Amino acid sequence: MTVRRYERLRMTILLAAVLAVIAGFFGSALPVRAEEYWEKNKESGYEVVIDDGEELLDPDELEDLAELMYKISEYGNVVFYTCSESGQALEKEADSRADEYYYSLFRDENGVIFIIDFDYGHNADEHCMLWTNTYGELEKKLTASKLNSMLDNTFNNAGYHDWKGYADETFGQILEYFETGKLAEPMKWIVNIFLAIILSLMLNFAFVSYSIRSKEPNAKELLAGMYQKFQMGDPHMVLTSTTKVYDPPSSSSGGGGRSGGGGGGGHSHSGGGHRA
Repeated sequence: MTVRRYERLRMTILLAAVLAVIAGFFGSALPVRAEEYWEKNKESGYEVVIDDGEELLDPDELEDLAELMYKISEYGNVVFYTCSESGQALEKEADSRADEYYYSLFRDENGVIFIIDFDYGHNADEHCMLWTNTYGELEKKLTASKLNSMLDNTFNNAGYHDWKGYADETFGQILEYFETGKLAEPMKWIVNIFLAIILSLMLNFAFVSYSIRSKEPNAKELLAGMYQKFQMGDPHMVLTSTTKVYDPPSSSSGGGGRSGGGGGGGHSHSGGGHRA
């Protein structure tokens, strides 16, 4: 009897060990996904949402990004979303995808969404669209022009296909703008300077062309500018021929005329993006 109990105990321990090994193997094989994160700001009532459907973030990156986004939730709902459902990462598709996703969560409440929309996944040789939309009162603060400037900065400052860098740069600029009202727009200034230079060159060319072109004088100006002098010497008259002319009495007459003429019968949001 004692031997049988010993054998049962031995089999139980062995089975438990096997199950533990199997569970450990499959548990380590399962990927840790930072796909969804949801937190509510108790003071403002706005919410933070991270939906990383393309699995770009690891848990540590998720935690860091959530802390940054939580600060923005003082001003409105804030969403980070990655997807590839649109098939092609173009402005129209990215804007539509961001709008649909945000509206499904918060309707037209104050908020901002930043998405990374891929063509067909996120391999190194494929492209994506970085896109941001704002809603409600935030739409008036962050216009399409400012959002485009932000994402230009994001693309220039973050590394190539640095997904966490894209999110940090974008949300960091949004937070700084809400706190200080300032936004670095170097690309906008560069474009304005080039446009000013081109316009100045065009105006100078037009002025010089107008100044140096030859102007033809009219008849009055020609007569006024001529030297005029007349002199008569030894004048005399000579009769060369005579003619007869019949001059009837004058009479009144009537007539008609004609004249001619003619006639005739007379979801609201701001958005901006950058392809990466």
